[in-house]
Amino acid sequence: MQTLYGVERVTGIAALLHRLPPERYGLMLPPSLPPSSSLLPVTEMDDWDGYLYAVTELPHTAALATHPTEVAAGVLTALDALHGAGMAHGGVGLEQFWQVGRAVQLAGAGLPWQEHATPEGDMQALGVALDALGGRPTALRRLETMTAAQALTALGTKPSTEAPPTPPAAPRPSQTTAPVTAVQESSSVSEKPQEKQQAQAQKKAQEAQKQVQAQEQPADIVISPVSPSIPDTSEVKADEATAVPSEPSGQGGPYRSASDIIVIGDASDTANPPAPRLVPAPIRIGFDETSASDAAPAEVPPLDWTLPADPQAVPPVPVVLIEIGSSPEVAPLAVNRSPAAYSADSQSPAAETITASGRRLQPVRIGWEEDNSWRVVKPLSERPAAVPRLRLPVWVLSVLVLVVLAAGVWLALSSQSARRTGSAVCCSVTFQVKGQGAEPVKITVVQPPPGSPLEAGTVIGTAPGELKFPDVRGTYRLKFEAKGHAAMMSNLNVPSSAPFVILLK
Repeated sequence: MQTLYGVERVTGIAALLHRLPPERYGLMLPPSLPPSSSLLPVTEMDDWDGYLYAVTELPHTAALATHPTEVAAGVLTALDALHGAGMAHGGVGLEQFWQVGRAVQLAGAGLPWQEHATPEGDMQALGVALDALGGRPTALRRLETMTAAQALTALGTKPSTEAPPTPPAAPRPSQTTAPVTAVQESSSVSEKPQEKQQAQAQKKAQEAQKQVQAQEQPADIVISPVSPSIPDTSEVKADEATAVPSEPSGQGGPYRSASDIIVIGDASDTANPPAPRLVPAPIRIGFDETSASDAAPAEVPPLDWTLPADPQAVPPVPVVLIEIGSSPEVAPLAVNRSPAAYSADSQSPAAETITASGRRLQPVRIGWEEDNSWRVVKPLSERPAAVPRLRLPVWVLSVLVLVVLAAGVWLALSSQSARRTGSAVCCSVTFQVKGQGAEPVKITVVQPPPGSPLEAGTVIGTAPGELKFPDVRGTYRLKFEAKGHAAMMSNLNVPSSAPFVILLK
């Protein structure tokens, strides 16, 4: 059996988890523990990933106990209660000792640590644990030969009914000398702030005088922003480090960003004059180099943006005729052609050009849009005709509707038959009861799955035996109650072919 520590995600409550061996699959109802403040009872039994866990909620201030004397007193009190009720722990160890305030509580009682646990084994395990903590108390040297009650008597921690004596009230201090002391302290303290204020005032006056002198000197501080194109910052840091003044100023200067360099010194010596703006020379294509270098750049006349009074006087949008697909070898274009030649070529059927691939292509008219983009101008006769849509006959549509309806009816009937066959094999679960006495266990529904006709609080039946659940698949939260045992809750997935085992400890 393993002991784990966990925290609930929603509430943040700390809990101690005891994982039972895999062969004990099902549910275990621990016995009712005797009333004792030194015992931490199991609050819930549940299964995760095929393992059964016993959950013990820990107090908010609980921590592992480490002091041998406190551990001995708390654990012996818990063992005395267990042994007095005819029970044994069987798993006494360091991970079961929890300090809550000044008391130590014992966890894991009532769990199947061993098949045959004895009080003598608990006392021996406690002695080993105390030795591991640093040594048992002197009165418990022969702990293995004692009972829990004898060990408590030897330790002297038997609970008594007498109330602890109240501590005597402390005498009030005399107030005869208090006012004199307070006056002396206040006078000595009041002198120090006055001296400190005078020193601060002198320092501020000196700093103000230095600032006035600094403002009268011309151009002492030059701020130049760092260019983002500088790849190496080591030179910038070196210049900035060498420019730090030897004497710190009283007040900081104005706020500057991290991309500025502050240089202190003569502006005429350190600041370089701004470099002239370099304007690239215009690129001339199709001219002689000698004539291009000698000729002066022509002045561009200003544009006239005034609109004419007559809207009809506005020249139309120019249309450029471009032949696409013609190669210079097959259909060379003349350098100087008249507009009449273009119109004659565009109107005559012989204007079709034959490209190298043998395709016959028509000239394309391209016009200028208002946003200086091109558009292809096509006549209405050259636009592709709309493709007529294929319309199915009415009888074809009716046949398709009938086929869809038949498929839906078939699916509905098949699902109902599958549910009927599934309900015959799924909703029966066998419950087995093992352990001491084999008392009948009452099973109650705590939380049913969605869609189940069962409600919370419904008693399904008693175990052992085979119980039938409604035809609703899901997880049922069940509560198990047996006489003389603590009530526990667990989850059950329906349908389930494996028997559910309930162990009475």
